Amino acid sequence: MKRIKIIFAAGTTGGHLYPALAIADYIKKRVKNPEILFLISKRISSDIPKAFGIKTGFQTSAIFGRGWNRNKLFSIIPCLFEAFLSLIQSFILILKFKSDLVVGMGSYLSVSPIIAAYLMRIPTLIHEQNIIPGFTNKLLANIAAEVDVAFDETKKHLSCKSKIVTVGNPIRDDILEAVDKKHNMVSKTKKTILVFGGSQGAHQINIVSSDTFINIRENLKDWHIIHITGQEDYQLVLDKYKKTNLDIEVMPFTEHIADIYAVSDLVISRAGAMTISEISLFGIPTVLIPYHHAAGNHQFYNGKLLSDNGAGIIIEEKNLCVVTLSEKILDLIKNEYKLEQMSLNSRKLGKLHINSTEKIFERIRKLI
Repeated sequence: MKRIKIIFAAGTTGGHLYPALAIADYIKKRVKNPEILFLISKRISSDIPKAFGIKTGFQTSAIFGRGWNRNKLFSIIPCLFEAFLSLIQSFILILKFKSDLVVGMGSYLSVSPIIAAYLMRIPTLIHEQNIIPGFTNKLLANIAAEVDVAFDETKKHLSCKSKIVTVGNPIRDDILEAVDKKHNMVSKTKKTILVFGGSQGAHQINIVSSDTFINIRENLKDWHIIHITGQEDYQLVLDKYKKTNLDIEVMPFTEHIADIYAVSDLVISRAGAMTISEISLFGIPTVLIPYHHAAGNHQFYNGKLLSDNGAGIIIEEKNLCVVTLSEKILDLIKNEYKLEQMSLNSRKLGKLHINSTEKIFERIRKLI
């Protein structure tokens, strides 16, 4: 394949950035000396390692952009102003970079680069990670050359049926390698519970889960707990556990989530699209606490996919408390058969994502 130049509008959170990195890494393996540029928000930093705690060799550039809070009518004014600035930036960056393709990963940051590329007659592709597509991808689906979706269920929420291809969610190599490690792992002395709230942590999950573990600590003697808190709650959660005899590791962030997935037997987490995709690849039973402020309540519908298929349990955030979480955890850790069935069901769902990066790469080849 000829040398190619691709721009990824990678967004503002790990949920948009990580799948873009997975695709970019795959392209790097298959194409000689590709040039890849990541556009990310000025609100986080143009330095990907600093913003997300990961290392990458790709170019980055920070552009303007902000989300519109539809509950505050006047917030649209600064939103439109930054969108205008972002559009100008996008034209300049695409011209300077001489891009062959622009890929949008779904956040509001994708809008200007995809529109600019469309007006410049440069091929565009958007990828939707969630079951319920966001406002941005619903808008951009009308002009994108192709719309790749992670789940078949997403198709009914988009009007451009002829352009939609189901490809799964792109998974990083370290995750895929760790999946094989888990499936070949010998029996452990203790089982492991993993708690995390996504790339930036989640305060309510941190507080309720730590209080829950303390509450049911007598039932956790055979369990090891890994609690990834995010930076803000790290010291608070660490101090709470110091007074207990729980077998627990507390960390603010990790670059080794793949290795942690590989040893986990139960996960308590948000229901972000990449989270549920990665968890299902490993076949880990899950207690999901969807972020209730997520646009269109999309995390709830992500979690519902696992729940409806017997792979996870949903606790809505409004119902999250020590009593409820204690009941759900105790029901699972005392029922080995239930955990095994949930694991099998989860693994079935995960098969969709195994070759996702390869599928997307083939779609890219056809576009450029």
